[in-house]
Amino acid sequence: MMACRLRDALARTTVAVSAGVRNVTSDAGRGQTLVEFALVVTIFLTLLMGIIDFGRGVMAYNSISHAAREGARSALYALEVTNDFTQVEDIVLAQATMAPGLTRDGITVTPVTPRRPGTIVTVTVTYTFEPITPMMRAFTGTGLVLRASAQGVVQ
Repeated sequence: MMACRLRDALARTTVAVSAGVRNVTSDAGRGQTLVEFALVVTIFLTLLMGIIDFGRGVMAYNSISHAAREGARSALYALEVTNDFTQVEDIVLAQATMAPGLTRDGITVTPVTPRRPGTIVTVTVTYTFEPITPMMRAFTGTGLVLRASAQGVVQ
């Protein structure tokens, strides 16, 4: 019976001591956890914003690439009557929805001579992509020049 009481008292003391140790460690570890969180969240958010900027760049390139294809397709038919490229440029500008700031200066249609069967018509779209993350701006400077072109053969 005495051994049983001694064992119960020892068990209670162990629980009390381990509970006290646990509280002391968690109080001391709170500051360390906060510092670790600050370091990890900084790296994580920088990486996340870089991924978002990269995605925006890919989306802008896909948009101008699609616009160049549509422009080349329309240039094959628009130039039958006249050599006026404004209709082709309007189509390119309408299709490049994910490239804000694209102007007519960034659109080139060649050749400028009258078309004949077998003539290759090329539409080139040049766009300056500006990242939103300051870290990406440090790598790209004023912006990253994206260029897409598409060709079509006059039938």
